[in-house]
Amino acid sequence: MTVPLPRWLAHRLTLPAILTAGLLVRILYAGWRGSGLYTGDAVYYMAQADNLARGLPLNLYWPPGLPVLLAVFQQLTKNALPVPVLMISVWLVFVRELECWLQDKVSRSSLNLLHLVFALYPAYIHHATAPLSHLPVALCLVAALRHLDGAAPGWRAGVRAGGAGLLLAAAILIRPATVLLVPAGLVRLRRPLPVVCWLLAALGPVTAWNLHLREETGRWIFVNESNSYNFFLGNSPWTDAYATWDLGSHEFRDDPAYAGLYTFRDSVEALPAATRDAAWSAAAWSYIGADPGGFVLRTLSRFRTFWAFDTYTAGSLDPTASVLRISVLGLDASLYLLLLGLALAGLCIRPAPTGRLALIWVAAYMLPYLLVFSHPTYHLPVMALLALPAGQALDYRGSLPHPWIWIGWGGMLLIQAEWIAYMADRL
Repeated sequence: MTVPLPRWLAHRLTLPAILTAGLLVRILYAGWRGSGLYTGDAVYYMAQADNLARGLPLNLYWPPGLPVLLAVFQQLTKNALPVPVLMISVWLVFVRELECWLQDKVSRSSLNLLHLVFALYPAYIHHATAPLSHLPVALCLVAALRHLDGAAPGWRAGVRAGGAGLLLAAAILIRPATVLLVPAGLVRLRRPLPVVCWLLAALGPVTAWNLHLREETGRWIFVNESNSYNFFLGNSPWTDAYATWDLGSHEFRDDPAYAGLYTFRDSVEALPAATRDAAWSAAAWSYIGADPGGFVLRTLSRFRTFWAFDTYTAGSLDPTASVLRISVLGLDASLYLLLLGLALAGLCIRPAPTGRLALIWVAAYMLPYLLVFSHPTYHLPVMALLALPAGQALDYRGSLPHPWIWIGWGGMLLIQAEWIAYMADRL
C-alpha cells in the first residue's frame, strides 16, 4: 500500500498553517451559528452549568463532568467570554495531545494530514464550538493513552499511570459509558505500582462522586440517574429495530402507537425514587428475555449505527439550506470514510502494540452503546484513537497482504450505503 502524499505536508510551517485555518474556521462557524449552537443536549448542559453557578443542585439525570467544566469556565471568566471559546480551547489541547502521542510513531507528512482531517471534519468543528461532551471525552482518551504509552522507570511509571487514570476519571464523569476502559487499560500495564495507581486514579474520583450521591439521595447511583432508564429505552416493546435512539431523543406522546410506553413510564415515575432504577432494568431484562431475537437484531442495528457517518452537524443546519446541508454531509462522510478506511488498513497490516490497545479501547467504549442505544455521533471520541493505525497505514510501503482489509472496507461501505438510504427521508 503506497499512498503518495504532497511534499508540502512535511514542511515545518504546515502544522501552524493547519492550526490557524482550523482555528479560523471554528471562530467563523461559532459566529455564524450563534444561538444555533445551543440546541439538543447543549441546552441541558448549559442549564446544569447555570444551576451550579447559582448554587442550585444538579439535575441528577445528567452526568456532572461537562456542566462542572462549563460552570468553572463561566466563573473564571465572569461570563465575559462565550462558551465557544472554551470548546475551541479544548480542541487546541486535543490537537496538542494528538501531536504528542503520534509524533514519534508516524511520519510528519502523515501526521499533518491527520491534523488536517480533524481540522476540517465538520463534526469536530461543531463539537469544538457547541457545549457538547464528545470532544472533551476524545481529548481525555487521547491524553490518557499518551500517558500509558511507552516505558518509564520506577516510580515514574506509577505517575504516568496515575495521570492517565485521572484523565479517564474525567471522561467517565462526562460520559459514564467510558467506565469499561478502566479494565481495558490494564492490558498495557504489567507492574503492580502502575496498576494500583491506574485503578486508584481512575476510580477514586468516580467513587467519591458516587458516595456524594449516596449521601445526598440515600441510594446508590452510578454517576447519573439515566443509565437504567436509557437501558429500558433501548430495550422495550416500543424501541425501533433500527433507530434505537429515537425514544431517547424524540417525543411520541401524541402517537397512539406509543400510548403504552407513556402509560408505563408514568407508572414507574410515580414510584419512590429508590425503586425506579430497578423497575426500568427489570422491564428491559423482561423484554430481552421474552424476545431475545429482537435484542440480537437491535444490537446488530446499534453496531451499524455506531459506525455510520455522522449526520448531526448537517442535520442541525437550516432545513431550507439544502445545498449547504448536502455539502456539509458530503464532507463529513468523506473525511470519516478516509479516516476509518485508513484505520482499518493500519490495524490489519501493522498491528503496533499501542494500536492494539487503541483498538481494545474502541471496543470497550462501544460496548455499552451496543446494549442500550446508539447513534453515529457516539463514535466521535474513538475516531481520535483510530488516528494511530490510520497514520501507520499512510506510512506503510508494500502490498495489502491481508484479506480482512477488503472484508472490512466492504462492510464499512455497506453500512454507509444503508445509512444513506435510511436517512434520505429523515434529513
